[in-house]
Amino acid sequence: MTAASPVTAPRIKSHGYFCWHELMTKDTNASQDFYTVVAGWNAQKMPMPGMDYTVFQTGAQGMAGMMGMPDDAAAMGAPSQWVGYVAVTDIAATIAEAVQRGGSVYHEPTTVPTVGTFALLADPWGAAFAVLQPERNGDLVPPAPIPGDFAWNELYADDPEGAIAFYQALFGWDLQYSHDMGPEGKYHLLGLNGRQFVGLWKRPQQVGKSKWLSYIAVADVDAAVKSAKAQGGQVLVEPMEVPGGARVAQVVDNVGAHIALHWGRAS
Repeated sequence: MTAASPVTAPRIKSHGYFCWHELMTKDTNASQDFYTVVAGWNAQKMPMPGMDYTVFQTGAQGMAGMMGMPDDAAAMGAPSQWVGYVAVTDIAATIAEAVQRGGSVYHEPTTVPTVGTFALLADPWGAAFAVLQPERNGDLVPPAPIPGDFAWNELYADDPEGAIAFYQALFGWDLQYSHDMGPEGKYHLLGLNGRQFVGLWKRPQQVGKSKWLSYIAVADVDAAVKSAKAQGGQVLVEPMEVPGGARVAQVVDNVGAHIALHWGRAS
């Protein structure tokens, strides 16, 4: 462990919390049509150096970003996908810790003026995620999610115990509870300061590789699934209730990105 490890360095309050979600898509127009209907977002074009960027909003509040698939990622056959960003105190130390523990760097640290410095990483089992050292508001803890926000993040892990140790080292997440699901193994709940916002469990065989799945909060899961179908999406998991009283569903959107929908008690 490095001397500048994020485990030991003084932390901003938002360290370890998901602070942003971003869609990399092969068809920005189709994705915009899908999510403005299914999630109820409005789309706002934002000037970004060398690229077109869209911010999805609920009212005037930014909820997520969208960008076209980068050429290098497309050349590697990357699918359209959502990526979650986790706020960190020291991005260099976080990257060093991730690499030391077997992770990979997909995109080197890049600074966006007035936003901060971000990097795209993967854990030792190939699940992609991003980290952001914010330039401003670094001490803000995200509020409880509202419709249009992201309510949950879930990891399909090849090695659940190893993944827990990896992310605890990077972000300080606490293992708060493990629910025995029988033959499917244990569903682990992680978070910070008594607040749960991460689920982690053994990757099912039907899921091709270890990956993260993000959940968008909606006012009505059944209505959102109906809209997803009408917009060309495919339903992977029909609306169902899960422990704690939430109602969830999983869909593949109209460009092939996997996303989940969530209604229920705020985490």
